[in-house]
This record gives sequence, C-alpha cells and structure tokens, in this order.
Amino acid sequence: MMDVVEVSKFTIAMLGLLGSLGTIIGIYMYQRWFLDWDFRTLVLIDVVVELVAAPLKFMFVFRLNTGWGIPDLPLVIVFKGLTDIASQCLLFLPFTVITAKICPKRIEATGFALLASISAFRGNISSWIGSYINDKFVGVTQDNLQDYWMLGVINFCCGAIPLAFLWLIPTQKEVSDLQKEMNA
Repeated sequence: MMDVVEVSKFTIAMLGLLGSLGTIIGIYMYQRWFLDWDFRTLVLIDVVVELVAAPLKFMFVFRLNTGWGIPDLPLVIVFKGLTDIASQCLLFLPFTVITAKICPKRIEATGFALLASISAFRGNISSWIGSYINDKFVGVTQDNLQDYWMLGVINFCCGAIPLAFLWLIPTQKEVSDLQKEMNA
C-alpha cells in the first residue's frame, strides 16, 4: 500500500489503530449478541464475512474503486474494519471462552499462554506459507506487481479451508459435557 497506492506511514499506523478499535467493537458485539452462540456457527459466520468482504479487497487490488470514484482509504477502512471486528467477535473471543471452560483448574494461565502462542504461531505460519506460494508459483515482487491479483485469489480460496475442519470444533453441548467430566 505504501509503494503503489502511496499510503503514508501515518495512515498505516492509523489503520492499526482502527484494527484496535475493531477489536473493542468485536468484544462488545460478542458480549452483547454472540456469547451463547455455538462456536461452529460463529466460525461459519466469520468465514462468510471474510468471503463477503473479498470483493472489496479485489476492488482495491484491481483499482476498480478509483474508476468508480471511491477513494482508497475509505474502502480499506471498511474491509479492514469488517474483518477485524468479525475475527475478534466470531473467532478469538469464542475460542478463549472454550479454552477457559475446558482448561483444568489451576493451570488456566498455562492454557491461555498456549492459546496466545498458537495464535502468534498461526500468524507466522500463514506468512511463511504465503511467501512460499508467492516465491514458488506467483512471483510477485516489489518491482513486479502484475500478478498480485493471483495472491488475492489464492487468499480468497484459502479463506474457505476452515469449512473443511468445522466438524472438529466441539459443540457447546460437547464442551459442557467435557466440563462436567472435568469437574466431577
């Protein structure tokens, strides 16, 4: 964004601040509306939100927004805000609640440290895999952005992968049963 669209470092920092604001909004939304929802349903909704937001990302990648008179920054704010809020209230918070429910007593700190480590490791792994795919198959560089759209398509297709593993996530009834077993 800084090289092609010429977004300033300050604007990038403000987008990071927007992400933090999205996190706060996501926390409020989760507490207000999604606290009692089944985790599988929330993951499904998050995937749908990501797939629905994808056209906004493609609009930005193909620079269609400028042709339609939509400035870059409002578009980026909308899709970044949507995805940050969705990931917070539909993925991260429900996962921490499940972790808290099934974590044995007196090792909660270890459980949450593991959760934070897995979350950070997930980010690193996705970056490594993305870089590998780019280096091996696409070849986008700072000087050659011609095939950047392919990375967007790959990202879009990979966004649906969690649906294949949705059955692995325990339902609320399974979590309650496990919690009862652990407390017995």
